[in-house]
Amino acid sequence: MVSFRTAFVSRLLVAALLAFLLGVVDARFHRRAEGGAADLQGLTNAERLARGYPPEKPKRLFHPSNTLVARGAKPSGQPPRNEKRCIKVIKKGKRNGFEVIGYISHSMEAGIYQIKNKKRDCLAVRVPNTDGPFDISIEGANGHMKYLGLAGGSNDSLQASYLVKTAQTPAGSTPKKVGNSANDSQLRFSESAVWSTTGNKLKSVWKRHNGQVAEIRTFIKSSNDDFIYFVHKVDEFTKSQRDEYEVWLELVDSN
Repeated sequence: MVSFRTAFVSRLLVAALLAFLLGVVDARFHRRAEGGAADLQGLTNAERLARGYPPEKPKRLFHPSNTLVARGAKPSGQPPRNEKRCIKVIKKGKRNGFEVIGYISHSMEAGIYQIKNKKRDCLAVRVPNTDGPFDISIEGANGHMKYLGLAGGSNDSLQASYLVKTAQTPAGSTPKKVGNSANDSQLRFSESAVWSTTGNKLKSVWKRHNGQVAEIRTFIKSSNDDFIYFVHKVDEFTKSQRDEYEVWLELVDSN
């Protein structure tokens, strides 16, 4: 009877001792784990991997810019859009005023575009929203001659160029015999990519056969105010004329 009690007590003591030892080990393990977690804070994924730990899960960061993007907003890399316009012809008036002469119209004489008073007669064109020199396409024009351009001679003897419908020429090229609407045999050479804008003002250049680029100034003659002269030899033109006056071109809505 005594030996049974002794054996039972011995077993209880062993069990208690094992429980105590397990508790100590568990506490040490948790303290070590907590210390390890603290040691991982601030480590890069490369440092975590070097220590045998997996990479940290990516966090969802808040970017204020994401909340400011409007619904349906288009990316900024969209190609330039063509805008339908008419071309108004304006003369500088007295006391810094101005006078509207008319509009470049769809009417032609000898294949050269004319100026008309009414906006309803204006020539509708498509003007790209991009840096020049660029082409201006004529609304509704078919075939290869569908651009608004300037026509000149086979050499650099002419003082001015004239507004015509022309086939396309490369930007920066000299006048080419590509086909245009002018009936005059002296105006067989033309350029299409001559246009640029400053605000709403429409400007043009003319590249001579010798490769020189001439800035254009636009004039009308009182004796024949249906036509506009795109002059690239201003001194010669103004000396040879007596009734010319300078105008500028402005892009306006076609409505």
